[in-house]
Amino acid sequence: MTHFEVAVKTHNDAHFALSPSPHDSAEMLEIVLGGRQNTGSWISLGKMGEPVVSAPTPGILSWDEFRSFWVSWNGGGVQVGHGLQPSNESVILQWSSPLPGQVRHIGFSTGWGSVGEFKIWRKEDSDENHNEAFTLGVPHNVVPGSETATVFMIGDVMGPTLNNLDKLLRLPFGCGEQNMIHFAPNVFVLKYLQKTSQLSPEVEVEATDYLLQGYQRQLTYKRQDGSYSAFGERDFSGSMWLTAFVLKSFAQSRGFIFIDPEELRAAKAWLINHQREEGSFPAMGRILNKDLQGGIHGKISLTAYVVAALLETGIATEEEKIAVAKAKGFLESNTYTADDPYTTALSSYALALLRSPYASLALRRLNHMAITQDGFTHWSLTGSRVTDEDTFMGFSDGLSQSGRHTHCLATARLYSMTDYDVLTS
Repeated sequence: MTHFEVAVKTHNDAHFALSPSPHDSAEMLEIVLGGRQNTGSWISLGKMGEPVVSAPTPGILSWDEFRSFWVSWNGGGVQVGHGLQPSNESVILQWSSPLPGQVRHIGFSTGWGSVGEFKIWRKEDSDENHNEAFTLGVPHNVVPGSETATVFMIGDVMGPTLNNLDKLLRLPFGCGEQNMIHFAPNVFVLKYLQKTSQLSPEVEVEATDYLLQGYQRQLTYKRQDGSYSAFGERDFSGSMWLTAFVLKSFAQSRGFIFIDPEELRAAKAWLINHQREEGSFPAMGRILNKDLQGGIHGKISLTAYVVAALLETGIATEEEKIAVAKAKGFLESNTYTADDPYTTALSSYALALLRSPYASLALRRLNHMAITQDGFTHWSLTGSRVTDEDTFMGFSDGLSQSGRHTHCLATARLYSMTDYDVLTS
C-alpha cells in the first residue's frame, strides 16, 4: 500500500500519521490539513514536530461538507493533494526526502478542541478480496482461552437498533393508559416490518392478535361521550390527550385490524366539541403516567398533537374541516410563542400536515434550537419550565420534578421531538 484516499468533514486540524508502529514515535510522519484555524497545512517529523514543508491553505476544510484528499508515498518522499486520485495537478504538499521508516500503520485524528468525521477505503478496484486487521483489546484478568469476538457488518448507523424488532411486540394489558403504551409499539413495529418486506407470517399473526386484544380492551375504557380515560366511567372526565392518542393509534392500525369507524367518529366528535373558540384544545382529564405523554405540556403542543391526530385519521365532515381550520389559525398565530424544542417540533409537524406556509418558519426555528456536536444533531429541554397551563387536573408535568426522574422524561422526549423533525423534513 503506497497511497490512500480520505474524505474529511471538520472545522480545522485534520491529522494523518504515517508510521512504522501503531504508536507515536520519532519515525512517524504527521500530516496536518487546515491547521492554525484552517489557514495552513504542513508535514512534520514526529507528533507535533517542526514542519519540514508547509503551505498556506485558507478554508481547505469545511464542517458543512466532506472534502476529499489523497496521500501518496514511496521511498523518496510524500505527496498530499485534493481529490480522489493522486495527480501532479492537485498537489498541496510535497516532501522529497527518504522516509524515516517503512509505513505500516496509518492514523487519523483531529487536533485539540476540534471534532470531525473521516471516510476512508483502501480496497483497490482490481482486488477480488479485501482484508482488514483489527486489534481486540481484552482485560488483563480474563480467563485464558475464553476470549471471543463477534463481528457485525451493517450498512448504516441505524442497523443495530432495527434488528429483532419483532421482540418488541407485547400483549397490551392494564388500565387505559398502560394498554395504549403496549398497543402503539405493536403498530409501529408492524408498519416498519411490512414496509421493509421483513414481516413473516408468524410475526404478523402474533402482532395482529395482540392488536385485536388491545383494541377490544381499550374499548372498555371508552366513556359514553366518546372520550377515553385511564379508568373509563370511573373517572370524572375523559382525557384530552389520551383520547387523541387512542384516535391516532387506532387510525394507524386500520391497515392490520378492523377498527369500527363509529369509534373513530365518536372520539373525533368529543375532541372537537371541547375545542376553544380561538382554536386551541384544552387540557382536560388527568394523566397518571407522565412518561406516556412525552413533552406535551401547554395548549400549543396539545393543540398540535390533537390536530395531527385528527388529520392522520382523516377529515370528512364540514364540522371537522372547521375545527382543523381553527386549530391551524391558532398554531400559525403562536408560531413565535413556542419557545421550547418539543412544542416547536410538534407545531412544525402539525403545520406541515396542514400545508401551512408557516411550517417552514416553524422548522427553521426548530433547527435554530438544535445542538450539533460530534457530527450529530439533537435537541435539549434544559431550562424548560412548567407553567400553570402545563398541569393536567393537578398532576404536574415531570419537568417540575427533580433529578433522575426529570432526566428519564427528558430523554424520552428528545427521541420523540427528533422523530417529529425527521417527519417534517
